[in-house]
Amino acid sequence: MAGGQNSFNISSHNYDRMEEGMVFVLHTQWLEPLSAGCNVGDMYVVTKDGFENLSRHTPLETHRIAVEA
Repeated sequence: MAGGQNSFNISSHNYDRMEEGMVFVLHTQWLEPLSAGCNVGDMYVVTKDGFENLSRHTPLETHRIAVEA
């Protein structure tokens, strides 16, 4: 995860270990260049036994924003 001083970049060549209590967001992105896009993320916390999806009960709704010419 790019960003601040304590950030992680999850990639195939990263061997940093996630520890219990760490929270992270995985983003799914969809983009139609110069037209439309969407970025939805699920938030997870690392637990002793694996992970928990903290956003699993959050309802997702689609919102369209019209661009005025």
